[in-house]
Amino acid sequence: MNETELQKEFDAIRKLRGKKREQALKDFQNHGEVLLPWLDKAMEDKNASARKLALGIFQTIVPKTQKAKGVLSEKLAEMLASSKPTQRTVALAYLEDSKVVLPGLEKALQEVAVRNVEEDSLLRLIPITQKHVSDTKEILAILEPLQDSWSQKVGAAAGKVITKEGGKLRPSIWEGAPIAQGLVKEIQRLGGVPTGKFDPVEKRSLLDSFYSRQHGSWQETDPLGEFKDIPPAIHYLDTKINWQRGRNFKRRIYGDLREITICGASENFDTTVDTKRVLLYVIDYDELSQFYSAVNLLDPSNDPAVYSIDHDGSDPYKKERTLSSYLSGFWL
Repeated sequence: MNETELQKEFDAIRKLRGKKREQALKDFQNHGEVLLPWLDKAMEDKNASARKLALGIFQTIVPKTQKAKGVLSEKLAEMLASSKPTQRTVALAYLEDSKVVLPGLEKALQEVAVRNVEEDSLLRLIPITQKHVSDTKEILAILEPLQDSWSQKVGAAAGKVITKEGGKLRPSIWEGAPIAQGLVKEIQRLGGVPTGKFDPVEKRSLLDSFYSRQHGSWQETDPLGEFKDIPPAIHYLDTKINWQRGRNFKRRIYGDLREITICGASENFDTTVDTKRVLLYVIDYDELSQFYSAVNLLDPSNDPAVYSIDHDGSDPYKKERTLSSYLSGFWL
């Protein structure tokens, strides 16, 4: 049977109830290994009930057709490493429910701990690790990065297990960061890590120049006297974050897929938006539209708004209420 025929049979089963559905499921599962390529897509279905039913079929059929634990572990490791969140969710759900302890998942589980930021997934990862990993050193190696999670719940839960297993607790690398929790989450998701601690007494003077149509360009000293120091959040983001996976990201704008580069500019912008003065400090550039994204140096927020402005300093406007919501639209 091809995938279209399997999908048609699966859709028909979903409409059944009771014993008829049970029998139809048994007959469907008898297709055996033919189902496996189709299941990869079925477990990505947008419908939650369809994904759940596909997972049930996967749990039933895989032990029958791939009896070797190593083969099953390999399949689950592949799903855990997937860039698709639903694949990871299905694999975690399987590992939660599995009555069989599966070997060889240490590397895949550690990847989830390092690269995943979803609070629910990370909280589930902790007991899954305890269940499927027997070596204490491996358990500690998997859970250690969770001490740096943006989620306090995750950090606390991991800390309890680390203590129980005889490991050492340490402060989060984000401790004292002057940015919102939601902003930490998005930076982590995109591979950003802090290179040092925030020092509240560190000098935060401005060396960049600003272009202004109203009162001429200036550098260092604000001619109107409104600007004193770079706000802590913006200074931290500008000087303390290392983008380990690179500074180029994808973002969909008006339906078009764009490549956005996190970077500064040779000149920033002293302008007005909705009659209010803003000092727009460039944070990224869209080469296709030739527009900059920027934050306002007169905004002391720990999750500042994001503005857009043409490279020639025209057409400034506020496009996102917070930097975290703006970054949530980025992906690698």
